Order: sequence, then C-alpha cells, then structure tokens
Amino acid sequence: MLWRFSVRHKILNQCLVFQFAVHIPGGIEAAEAVASRHEFVNLGPIGTLENYFLFEHPRIAKRSLTQSQDHHKNLEQDADISWFEQQKELVRKKRDTSQDIEITDPLFR
Repeated sequence: MLWRFSVRHKILNQCLVFQFAVHIPGGIEAAEAVASRHEFVNLGPIGTLENYFLFEHPRIAKRSLTQSQDHHKNLEQDADISWFEQQKELVRKKRDTSQDIEITDPLFR
C-alpha cells in the first residue's frame, strides 16, 4: 500500500500528457491492431527501440495532474502489451545567473 501511495504522489506532482509509450513484442502490425482496438493513434516507433511505440489518444486531456484511469485499465488488461507508461511533461528550469558573485581575479574584466 505504501508503494502505491508513493507512486501516486510522484505522479500527482507532474503534469501528464495524452501520449503513452508502449512495448508490444508483436511488432508494428500488432501495435496498429492494439491502437485501433483502444481508439489510440499509433505515432510510430520510438527512436531505434525495438517494438516500442508512441500512442496518442485524441480524447485525453492534453495536460493533466491525474492519470487517465480508463485508458490505463484498458492497456493493463491487453495481453498484447508487455509494458506502457503515460508520458510526463518535463519541466526545465533556467539556471539563475543573476546572483551576485564576487570575482577575485584581478585580470577578469
């Protein structure tokens, strides 16, 4: 139970998007069938990873703080899928360079 809480807590602190990375050992034909069966759009393979595909669903909120429970349940129950993960938005922070730094090098201009 503790593990479930910590995973949920981590997910709630991130913004989820409407795309899923999916591993389907059956290849591209099986991926197309799975995408069609669950009303996803298969965006194709992920880089050079073998049998990993990026799925997108048009009716999932583009950015959400909670998982799409129905879609997660459907993907979990599909025998053709060995692994999946709803993608998270990465937040990049610019480093603060406006701090007052004392420069001690006499040759620095």
